[in-house]
Amino acid sequence: MSVPLISIVREQRTEYKWSLICGPKLLHSKFGQQDVSACLQSAGEVTPGDQQMVEIMYRQVHMGTHLIKDLVCNADSLATHISETYAALIADKPEISASASVAN
Repeated sequence: MSVPLISIVREQRTEYKWSLICGPKLLHSKFGQQDVSACLQSAGEVTPGDQQMVEIMYRQVHMGTHLIKDLVCNADSLATHISETYAALIADKPEISASASVAN
């Protein structure tokens, strides 16, 4: 079985959308979340119970594979890590920011 993927995109400055995908199938999606932490918590609550890990993409950049329990228990610290990692990546590679803003 493939590892589920949570894809988080920023729709507006303070509005995010997440999608939970497993293989080719969209399992859940929710928009209107206020921040990355809320996306992680919400997605973690609906991730299939037989899974222990989940891949995370933020604004089309792969952020790694994480334990599902961390999405719910440590969402704030994981969200901070994701945001800081993304900021560091786009500082070094402006083309990432340009392509992400076009896609989002």
